[in-house]
Amino acid sequence: MPLPETLRGAISEFERKRTPPTPTKALAIQPPNFAHLVDPREHRTLKLLVAAMAADKYGYMHGAARQGATSKIVSAVERLGLKIDVDTVLKHLRESTDTALNDPDRNPNSE
Repeated sequence: MPLPETLRGAISEFERKRTPPTPTKALAIQPPNFAHLVDPREHRTLKLLVAAMAADKYGYMHGAARQGATSKIVSAVERLGLKIDVDTVLKHLRESTDTALNDPDRNPNSE
């Protein structure tokens, strides 16, 4: 005997709410990109600040093969009760120093 349409709809709705999203669906959601909201000059200035503080406080050296600075920065972040990945730190340090070193307005030695 077939189920009445209303009962089938209720069961379907129950199953939909009960079943958690699959990992593929969860990974498909991307955070919004806010880069267009930041003034490029301000963004360069922030990168310059990151590069300067990393070099001065943590001994970061642009282009060095081994960096103790990245793990020191991760530790500092963790002491604040926050989390960050060492690869993320290294990525942003490299981007920051590249930007600072290649900015003709800030670095007279840049090309």
